[in-house]
Amino acid sequence: MARKTLKFRLYPNRQQREKLQATLDLCRELYNAGLQERSSGLLSRAVHDVGWSSFINKLSYKAENAGRQLLKVDPNYTSQECPNCHAIQKKQLSERWHRCDCGLTIHRDHAAALVILGRGLRLQVETKPEVRVSVA
Repeated sequence: MARKTLKFRLYPNRQQREKLQATLDLCRELYNAGLQERSSGLLSRAVHDVGWSSFINKLSYKAENAGRQLLKVDPNYTSQECPNCHAIQKKQLSERWHRCDCGLTIHRDHAAALVILGRGLRLQVETKPEVRVSVA
């Protein structure tokens, strides 16, 4: 099945050009930081901090525009903590399933995502108790 390809020229306005340029700059900065890490073997702390802080700032800005709140949670032990009983179980990286004594068996990445979500919700309740939190 052949697909027909159409060519269009986009003419963004000034505000769209600025957003596109800012996004391109961020991507370029992160890409260059990755290249530097691969070439030197060690990621320069300053480049790493600049890249991530710029990314976090832009993500925070986007969240505010969408009426959302960006929360930074502690990423330590998220793939080893049980989202059900919060017990820490050390695992090898090759072990892809989380099996806990409480009976929960779940994929390791899904468990980590639930742990991060729980930490974020708890942090949100602590920082803004007047905001109601609901997860669909």
